[in-house]
This record gives sequence, C-alpha cells and structure tokens, in this order.
Amino acid sequence: MSNVALVKSEGNRFVIEVEGHLSGGSSNLYALAVPNDCEIHLVFRRSFSVSAVGLKKMGEWLRSILSKTTVMHHCPSGMVWHLSFLKGALPENVEFQSFYVPYYSASSELELDVLFVKGTHFSKEGSSVVLKEPEVLDEDGKRMSLDILDGKFFVFLEEYSR
Repeated sequence: MSNVALVKSEGNRFVIEVEGHLSGGSSNLYALAVPNDCEIHLVFRRSFSVSAVGLKKMGEWLRSILSKTTVMHHCPSGMVWHLSFLKGALPENVEFQSFYVPYYSASSELELDVLFVKGTHFSKEGSSVVLKEPEVLDEDGKRMSLDILDGKFFVFLEEYSR
C-alpha cells in the first residue's frame, strides 16, 4: 500500500510525497482532499514502486481531481516502463520534471539508476523529444550503458512532454 509521506500546500500548489507500493488496492493517496483546478506536484521517494494496475488507478484519481497540471518528480524506472507500454494511463495534463533511468556496467556488473531532469537531460523541441544522455561511469571509471530496450523506454516522453 502506498503512503502519503508529506503534503504541503502553497496557495493553489500541492506538493505530495509518496512512498511504498501502489497496486490496484486502496491507498491513502486517493483519500486526499485536493481541490479542483490546482497544480499538483507528486514527488516519489526512492522506496516507491507501482504496478500497471496501480498506475491506471492513479490516472483515474488524477482525472477525478481535474487539476490544472500534475508535475511528476523522481519517478522510478519501473513506473516509466509501465508508462511506455500503457498509452493514456495518465491524464494529458501530466508532465515529468524528473525520472530515473537504469544503467549497467558489464565489466563490474554494477546497476545504477540515474536521475534525468527536464532541461538538462531531456526537453521538447517542437514536436520532438531531445535526449542528452549523461556520461555515467562505474567505480573503475568505465562508461556504463543504458539498461533499456532501444526505442521503448523513453516513449512516454512523447505523450507527457511539454
């Protein structure tokens, strides 16, 4: 079950920190009293995980709020995988500020999630999404590789980038 760790209200802006696992079951996230026409910032803690059903349920909850915009921060790579295969799971007004991307080093077998940030590692230019992959090194100074399926992981950005 997911837990809301912190809610801050700053005028019409709500910052909600979420941790735990979000599946098809209930969550205290859905019980939050968030007024319509607000700006929601969902910040996912490193301990957060989500199932495909949980992601669809989150989308239903966000649609019911009718927020002006929902900004996602620190999205785990598992959530990004689901979004790449579940078109329309979240409302159209969702945008991503940051998300984690898995990297792997074949020589050291190190696995690492690297935070990609809007404006630094990805942006939207016209109708195209532009990626700026950082150089990630393992503990031996060797370059690590993206640990993703080519052409699949970043697909969600086409739908949710502004």
